[in-house]
Amino acid sequence: IGTDLYAITDKAGYFEFAEVPSGEYDIRITKNNYLTRLIENVSIEANIELSTSSDPILMWAGDIEINGSQDGAINLEDIIEICKGFNSVIGNPLYQEHLDINLDGALNMEDIMIVAKHFNKISLDY
Repeated sequence: IGTDLYAITDKAGYFEFAEVPSGEYDIRITKNNYLTRLIENVSIEANIELSTSSDPILMWAGDIEINGSQDGAINLEDIIEICKGFNSVIGNPLYQEHLDINLDGALNMEDIMIVAKHFNKISLDY
């Protein structure tokens, strides 16, 4: 609330904010093709951990970026976007790496099922 602090994660998703003034904050976590996660009213008085390996902050895949934006929901539009390249693999002109949710080199039913797992969800559903 009232700050523009931001961090970019490493490959493992680790990020850190240093020297944050005491207070109450809303934390917004975004990633392309994932549903935005908002953690509201985080009270900072000393060093805290919001996410650990034993208790991670989960993000749901499936809010696909279409024409440069995400609509804030996991819905049929997202599944249709994957279906446009369905059964394509790396090297095929229909294959789009950013739609390969499980990064197995193919746009297939596994990617659709990952998205469908949280079908019809919005950020408030976390």
